[in-house]
Amino acid sequence: MLKGERFTEKSILDIKTHYKPTETFQYTHFSSCHPPGVKRGFIKGEAAIRLLRTNSSKTTFEECLANFKRRLEARGYPKKYIERSLSEVTFDSRQSALKKQKQKTVERLLPFVTTYHPAIKKLKQIGHDGTLEAHRKSASAENNF
Repeated sequence: MLKGERFTEKSILDIKTHYKPTETFQYTHFSSCHPPGVKRGFIKGEAAIRLLRTNSSKTTFEECLANFKRRLEARGYPKKYIERSLSEVTFDSRQSALKKQKQKTVERLLPFVTTYHPAIKKLKQIGHDGTLEAHRKSASAENNF
């Protein structure tokens, strides 16, 4: 927390991204074998999530973002690549970055485990279309002949 530009007028303390003195900013080098999506995601995640959330002032955000870009260039990232990756990141989107994201619910599937037996026909089809009961009825009808 610091007495930023808003303190004298509105008595509001600002927050600024803190880096430990031992931080060396060893970001993944651009020539690494990571897929492009991973590189863009890392850049956007660091800028959009971390810097937006930890800087309450537009001035400090832009200052930290400029330092971040400079450090990426030192790690071999082209300026156009950085700008393209950060094109959606603006201080105006800070409020949405501060909101807690809803967790996606994953539908849990119950595995069907059985032992193979030659008398069971069409084992692969059982349960694939969600009609296990229909397969049971058709199997019992076949056995009645």
